[in-house]
Amino acid sequence: MRRADRLFRIIQRLRQRGVHTARALAEELEVSERTVYRDVRDLILSGVPILGEAGVGYALPRGFDLPPLMFTEEEIEALVLGARVVQSWADPELARAASDVLTKVEAVLPPHLRERLLGAAVFAPPYGVPREVAAGLAELRTATRERRKVRFAYVDKDGAATARTIWPLGLFFWGRTWSLAGYCELREGFRNFRADRVRELCVLESFASVHHLTSTVVGELEAGIGAVELLRAAFPGGSITGCPKVRAMEIIAELEESERGPHFGAIGYLGFNGAADLNIAIRTIAIADGRIDIRVGGGIVADSDPAEEYRETEVKAQALLRAAAFPDEARIVA
Repeated sequence: MRRADRLFRIIQRLRQRGVHTARALAEELEVSERTVYRDVRDLILSGVPILGEAGVGYALPRGFDLPPLMFTEEEIEALVLGARVVQSWADPELARAASDVLTKVEAVLPPHLRERLLGAAVFAPPYGVPREVAAGLAELRTATRERRKVRFAYVDKDGAATARTIWPLGLFFWGRTWSLAGYCELREGFRNFRADRVRELCVLESFASVHHLTSTVVGELEAGIGAVELLRAAFPGGSITGCPKVRAMEIIAELEESERGPHFGAIGYLGFNGAADLNIAIRTIAIADGRIDIRVGGGIVADSDPAEEYRETEVKAQALLRAAAFPDEARIVA
């Protein structure tokens, strides 16, 4: 247990009614009585009004609030200024979080300190960071926190763009702009990237055998339209049929030698409350009548290289082949 956690638990125990001996506290915290005496002494020196003495026991007066909530005026102004800087110069999600922090702190402060919080005359006017740059910071924060790679086009000072795949390490604010530090696979080294020169940002979702580009599309259903109607109108997903969807599916039915079955279908649920969560089955193993049927696929466009597309399909299939106990050199029958 960390010492900070132990001190907190001592205060919490002493806030309860009655006198608490060092022996009882030591047994509960699984430490020695000497450690409890030292911790109590340090708490008293830090301003916690603990009553009692060694050999008798300890207690806290009723109504005692934990010291971390008792901010000084300078601490309150620092908190307000920091939150306002975030509100002005960070992404919208982080700005809302900063506002929520101030609301939570306001709720637990005593009245005289609450007035200081609401009347703090420290400001951070929003200038210097374009909104379109700040909007992309949320994805970069998420990728950094979750250790996911990002891909983007990076524009240099001369306007030339290069495709970069980065392992992000941290975001840095320089007063007028943000920068991203990370490992660049193109340059094979650590680099810094100005956020205002990042274009076409995508976060890669990494798995054991594949990296996915992910994006979020948000829509709103018309009144009277539910998940079933949506599924009927949108199924199957356009990314695995082509466009125009109906004609593309007719061509697929003519060219493919067998029916797809569950492959490229949707796996998920439709809830009685109108909710739905579905996932396209883009890599599948079907077992029936002693036969294992493994299916994978890839998107093909007008300028696709057939050989490269075939190699990509082989890479996608290897994890399924290994799971089915096939050797890595197993070939795919197109």
